[in-house]
Amino acid sequence: MTAGKFIVIEGLDGSGKTTQVNFLASALKRKGKEVIVTFEPTEGKIGQLIDYYLKKKVALPPASLQLLFVADRLAHVQSLIEPALKEGKIVISDRFSWSTVAYGSISGLDSRWLLSLHRYCLTPDLFIFLKVKPEVCLRRISKRGELKELFEKKEKLRRAEAAYDFLRQSFVEKTILVNGERTPQAIAKEIEEKVFNHFGF
Repeated sequence: MTAGKFIVIEGLDGSGKTTQVNFLASALKRKGKEVIVTFEPTEGKIGQLIDYYLKKKVALPPASLQLLFVADRLAHVQSLIEPALKEGKIVISDRFSWSTVAYGSISGLDSRWLLSLHRYCLTPDLFIFLKVKPEVCLRRISKRGELKELFEKKEKLRRAEAAYDFLRQSFVEKTILVNGERTPQAIAKEIEEKVFNHFGF
């Protein structure tokens, strides 16, 4: 069976990742593709501990937190992503390795060290990055009426944005950059066209 494809949608909190993951999944299904939608951190045991930290329920040193993200990711790959890819399915993840690098760097951790933690992890076939200014992201989060998690502060989002710029430059051939400050439908149309073109669907 032909190996599947692994697509990751990344961006700052409030950039519209989840919406675009679902739009892309629907578009691929209309093409007759088998699609698995997933997200990180996961709902597994390690992911639950990360969630407690993000909601300020537990305290962890920055490096320990990022190692937990990587541990959660490796379990995610082994339990869900790799088996689905071997079956020829397309996996779309809301966040993956770039989030660890971008948000870990906020705490003063070295971006290259954070990236090196993934040397034994699966590399996605394609990254889609939604470019949205931090102030726009925060307005969207406020409109949702959601509790702001630890990283959802303007100055921290700016530092994460700089780390994402570093990552996009490091994975140019595997990255699609999309202006995420338009209507969800316009963004989805561009992503659909570029993904189909990239893989020849």
